[in-house]
Amino acid sequence: MIEKVCLLVTTFLLAACSPIATSSQVQVSTAPLTSTNSTFPTLKQSSVAEVEVQCDGEILASLKPKLGKYRLAQKSDFVAAIRAYEKENSRDITCSIFTADFNEDGFKDYSLLLVAQDNTTFHFTVLINQGDDSFIPRATKTFKSITKPEAGVIYTSMSFKPANIPGSALRDYFPLKPGTPERKIFEAKPAIELWRTLNTDLAGVPQNLEISSLGYCTDNFSFVDGDKMTTVCD
Repeated sequence: MIEKVCLLVTTFLLAACSPIATSSQVQVSTAPLTSTNSTFPTLKQSSVAEVEVQCDGEILASLKPKLGKYRLAQKSDFVAAIRAYEKENSRDITCSIFTADFNEDGFKDYSLLLVAQDNTTFHFTVLINQGDDSFIPRATKTFKSITKPEAGVIYTSMSFKPANIPGSALRDYFPLKPGTPERKIFEAKPAIELWRTLNTDLAGVPQNLEISSLGYCTDNFSFVDGDKMTTVCD
């Protein structure tokens, strides 16, 4: 199981457990995502190296009213097993915000991991930029909190797969087979990879918060001809 977790988490971080590393191709920034301009810049449709990935930061002021009762997640919001793994392995797996042109229309979209102000739930969403300071939520999921706030309420982890990077497609049981048009499209497009916990009850609440359970399955969200989701567990 430890070997599986190693493969899983390194895949999330865009590098397999082999000497071939891809994460160095992606710029990571923790600069606040603030702006005084109400319009959003377009993204260059070019190399992976020019994609900027923000693991955490501030949400644009114009976006905050759209979040309702939720706020952007912080490292302290994640359960102890996730925080401990991140610290021990010096890897960012408590990311709460990524920006990319997910639907490839020329506008910067946002993938967010959010926490309710009362810490009763947490929330994953992708906000698709309409180009006029308005956003449409897609791939939205809400999770129940099962721990006390001081113990951390988030038991998933959100990772960003840039375009032209295999990501979760490297895993043994990935459902899209090599060489198929669906697999080629998945690898060519940006996607969000979200942990889905193993051993849940009928309401979907996890029964085990160990890292081996939390990192066993992944839901992969991409946006090609509409929302697409693939799930892999190994």
